[in-house]
Amino acid sequence: MCSSDLRKAWSKAVHLEERATNIAGLTMILVPPGEFTMGSTPEQLALVAGFTPNWKPESAKAEQPSHRVVITHPFYLAAHEVTRGQFGRFVKATGYKTICERAIVRGVGWDAKTGKFKNGRKYNWQNTDFPQDETHPVVNVSWRDAAAFCTWLTWKEGKLYRLPTEAEWEYACRAGTTTLFSSGDDPESLATIANVLDQTAKAKISGGPPIKGRDGFLFTAPVGSFGPNGFGLFDMHGNVRELCADWFADDYYADSPEADPRGFSTGDSHVLRDGGWNSIAADCRCAARGSAQPNAVDLNLGFRVAAEAGGD
Repeated sequence: MCSSDLRKAWSKAVHLEERATNIAGLTMILVPPGEFTMGSTPEQLALVAGFTPNWKPESAKAEQPSHRVVITHPFYLAAHEVTRGQFGRFVKATGYKTICERAIVRGVGWDAKTGKFKNGRKYNWQNTDFPQDETHPVVNVSWRDAAAFCTWLTWKEGKLYRLPTEAEWEYACRAGTTTLFSSGDDPESLATIANVLDQTAKAKISGGPPIKGRDGFLFTAPVGSFGPNGFGLFDMHGNVRELCADWFADDYYADSPEADPRGFSTGDSHVLRDGGWNSIAADCRCAARGSAQPNAVDLNLGFRVAAEAGGD
């Protein structure tokens, strides 16, 4: 049974909506329980090294060992990353000021004159100095800002909204697949499902190697511009890196529980999943892990929300 059919069957069996739209305009998709192999094998990391010059498998030690994980309860996950428009509804309703607007940290922006990124007080979720509208994923927001958004949704909707755990995130990203990307092992397969570093960006943005495709987006793309995965989730690879609930530890996989792992209870940084619009394919894999401190902001860092689901 494919992932979408499994979702439909589970929705019917436990009398849960397969999808629902909340007050922020987010479409929440039911993700059924299941099991998967989390992390990367040495063989998979060797594949990555084969298409990524100067990339060393040792740099991905936090993805090992690969291990069985069971997601025991259904949950909802937003079909898209939170957009500027949706974050704006939260701000308008609450008067919330992000950490950039409170001058706790400097935001990040694009300086078209120099062709470089820079930090500055004027930069925040509403000002990046590159083209964005309300359909683009919100950036220049921190983990704490994302948590505040979830708290607002919880209060308004009367059910628990939160950031996904990284186990939930990887399970949802894979959607029943076992390959490097939900689209297969070939990095060029990302061209149809993800906004990543490609030939559009090659001339203006340093880094690499880019994929050979050209998607037309130099920076962020409107959410849902590319095809969904098997669960009906968009932009699980690329566009923005996504914040998770867990504290990050590079040795967590060695002793993590099999059922519903949630990370350590304390830490210095939170888990980041997915790659961004300026990320190489190797950093956009289902298993790729990163981290960000609670107040960190960037132009390729955003989030999507999860919500608890009941059921019979």
